[in-house]
Amino acid sequence: MLPALILALAVTLYRVCYAFAGAPADWANFSPLAALLLCSAVYLPRKAVFLAALGPLLVADLILNAHYHVPLIDTGILSRYLCFGLILLLGIVVSKQRQYKVL
Repeated sequence: MLPALILALAVTLYRVCYAFAGAPADWANFSPLAALLLCSAVYLPRKAVFLAALGPLLVADLILNAHYHVPLIDTGILSRYLCFGLILLLGIVVSKQRQYKVL
């Protein structure tokens, strides 16, 4: 679980640094965050998924929204969080169907 937490922190730091470097705010880093959420939902224990996956995302949004001087809740962020929530649900469904095979 430690590598997954390190990955979550690394993706969050990358997202914040990417934005501070002058990148556009619209849908910034959607693919890496989606991959993080999907893999977190598949491999992390159920209780840790929301803390390890959505916690850093919320912290990054707080920092970035303050940087761009935009409100925390708007129509754009609601649609992004809805998409992230659907990705988390997909990961949970996949994790329930996961089977390990020994070679």
